[in-house]
Amino acid sequence: TVRRLSLAIICSVVLGQESATIKKGLCTDFVTLGKAILSFPVNIPFTRFNKGMAASAKIRKAITNIAHKREESLLQEANATSDNDFISYMLILRSQGAHSLTLEDIVDNAMGLIVGAHETTSALITFMIRYLSSEPDILDKVTRGLYIIMLLCFHI
Repeated sequence: TVRRLSLAIICSVVLGQESATIKKGLCTDFVTLGKAILSFPVNIPFTRFNKGMAASAKIRKAITNIAHKREESLLQEANATSDNDFISYMLILRSQGAHSLTLEDIVDNAMGLIVGAHETTSALITFMIRYLSSEPDILDKVTRGLYIIMLLCFHI
């Protein structure tokens, strides 16, 4: 689905290779958390907010585990500069003294990026598909444009 695709993309950007852990087990938790953000903030059992708090804790734990593992591997590599994802980049900057964020702060920022990008990207893709399905002439132009790009990139 669109939600799973957008989650997979943003998780790979923010978390890197370990994002498969997040994608597999926590997709429904991200959806639950997204709904809870717009709910009335009363933490009573069985409410959207309560379910969102539980989902948030589960997601935070998974991201924290990934960050701890990444930090250990970066320390073992000594002066590692592999900053292919957000978590690694922030951990490297922290080890170089470029900022004073704690590991918890880095996890909070990562979680904010994932939740924000997941919801907005899913909505954008959904509305884009709906728009293209209602405008055949624009869909044809987009299809031709993508075909040209494919020809240029893959020399078909």
